[in-house]
Amino acid sequence: METESMIVSLLEIESLALGNKLAEAKLENCPDGKKRMIVAISREGIRYRTKCIEGGKASKALAIILNYIRWSRDVVTTERPTGVEKW
Repeated sequence: METESMIVSLLEIESLALGNKLAEAKLENCPDGKKRMIVAISREGIRYRTKCIEGGKASKALAIILNYIRWSRDVVTTERPTGVEKW
């Protein structure tokens, strides 16, 4: 059974990727067959998708999002910082 997806802006998906909130992202065809949408799955299993975008733009945006996902794994941590209690 397919889960319902939330329609969000491309900027929102990029923000989630930079914040280490996404597990994966991919392209899917739109019903018209000419355009594509970016579909992203969060670490909590929530499915997000964009509106239909021209194919070339969608591919470039996906490449950026995938880089953000990879970079955020190295930069963003879920560990609680220590030593900040003294500030």
